[in-house]
Amino acid sequence: VTLVNPVQSVGLKWAKPFGDWSLFAEMEAGISRLEWQGDDMAPVLEDGFSDFSGGFFHRPSRVKVRLGWRQVGANFRSAGAQTKRIRFERAPQAYQRYTNDQILRGLSTYDLLRDGTLYNTQLEAGLMQFDPKYGNALPYGLATPNRRGVTARVDWTSTNDAINLGGRFSMLNDIAGQGTDQLRTFNLMQVDGSLHLDKYFGWERKLELSALWSMEATSRDGDPAFETSDLTNNLINIFAEWEFYDMLSLLAEFRTYSSSGRDQYARRNEYSEVIDFVEVNHDANEALLGGGLQYRFDEKIAVQLFYQRFQWEDTALDLPAYDWDNWQFNFIMTL
Repeated sequence: VTLVNPVQSVGLKWAKPFGDWSLFAEMEAGISRLEWQGDDMAPVLEDGFSDFSGGFFHRPSRVKVRLGWRQVGANFRSAGAQTKRIRFERAPQAYQRYTNDQILRGLSTYDLLRDGTLYNTQLEAGLMQFDPKYGNALPYGLATPNRRGVTARVDWTSTNDAINLGGRFSMLNDIAGQGTDQLRTFNLMQVDGSLHLDKYFGWERKLELSALWSMEATSRDGDPAFETSDLTNNLINIFAEWEFYDMLSLLAEFRTYSSSGRDQYARRNEYSEVIDFVEVNHDANEALLGGGLQYRFDEKIAVQLFYQRFQWEDTALDLPAYDWDNWQFNFIMTL
């Protein structure tokens, strides 16, 4: 059997200065085909996508605004664009079991950021598994199939780059219903900012604070038994770094993640076709608090001594809550 997955696309960009303004527009559209040559039972999946956006940049105020519209067909398949970085079917390596009953621990935001064994290193045909609790609207990024809707983005940077603020919003819908004629609606909102006090006051040593809030809501009306969806995911992340001595910094971080509600998760066969639906139901809360020291040899190499406290619970699952404290020594090398 030979797997064939050609993807063709074309992109156009346009920009024009106009006094204090700069106008711009972008477009990308394409088609895909996924087939298993030599397998008489396999389907041939064909579909396309289109993505349009445009906006302006006002130089005196340094405000940039972008509006867009995107549609990705239900059968669009691109291994290069849709392969996930995380294998959600795997178990975490650190603290894999807990309690005297040796319960197998599921993935958490702690594992997604720290456990390298969960990461995928090869392209995958079709659509990989994902966990709606950690991204339900765009589990495969911008190339997530069966999505259509509008997007908006606003960014502002101060003249000395000391303050950066940004906001993003997307309102998407299913193109085709899955298991029902009712369509799901996905609302995504993100606000982030960073404050570089060293640049603001002209200091040589780094002192900065960054924060992010992200919300994702999935909703669908219909029969409460199998159609209704109401799943909300929230993330708050705060990080600070103070270089109190040459190349030596104090670090601090705080993160909370929550997921509550229910949705229908689509199970797929080896040909990436939906064959069944499984209800997912969560009332989860995760919190991480950490701090430590970092010594940076140069821009690409650093070492850290870090303390973290992590808490997890999901009252919708028949699993006990847990928390842990740990110390880490991290060697960081950026290629």
